Amino acid sequence: CFLTDLTWAARPPATASQFPMKLHTLALTLAASLAAGTAEAAITIITTREGFDANTTSQTVDDFNDLFYQEYPGPITRNAGGQSYTAASGPTYPALYGGRVGNDGFLTNFGASDTITLSAFPSGVSAIGGYFFGNDANGNILTSSTVIVTATDADGTVEFTITGASTDSFVGFVSDGEILSLSFRTTEIVWPAADNVVLAVANPVPEAGSTMLAALGLLGLAVRRRR
Repeated sequence: CFLTDLTWAARPPATASQFPMKLHTLALTLAASLAAGTAEAAITIITTREGFDANTTSQTVDDFNDLFYQEYPGPITRNAGGQSYTAASGPTYPALYGGRVGNDGFLTNFGASDTITLSAFPSGVSAIGGYFFGNDANGNILTSSTVIVTATDADGTVEFTITGASTDSFVGFVSDGEILSLSFRTTEIVWPAADNVVLAVANPVPEAGSTMLAALGLLGLAVRRRR
């Protein structure tokens, strides 16, 4: 959306069975597999906006267009289409910064070695995504950064590394539980940045019981046809 030179004040670098035996065994194995697959929450990583859109609903976006060339003492409260959440930076410098190209803004921070964390999402948010990239001390957007993006839900954390990150680098996380936080950082003396962060609800998936019954029903049908 915005890839040109930027200039701003420089920031200092910071470091039963009637089934034949084989079918009965298959049915039990399939049932156990389905049950195991739903025993805990899982986060799916999606690396295109189109894929994220296809797997989520009720999207709201924070485009950061209200941010300007200035420091924002952190943490700050952000708004994505009426849904508030918190943005924080640390552990060294809590301050956040705004970046801008014309009317298009983005979120960054004061310390290159610090991590930006988004959290305190409204209840029901089970998917989050955005465009993640790097910028230098003068606010110039870089196209060869490495950005590490991490998402956490109640059952754990997943991490995705973007190499050659640019303003077109989208990554999204879709969980079958609520998303608790998303954080991003860089691996060099490069300031992490984000634009167009999307909060959403994951599309519903079939319940384990109905999926299992459907699978067993197909096996039963196979048995009846063989008799």
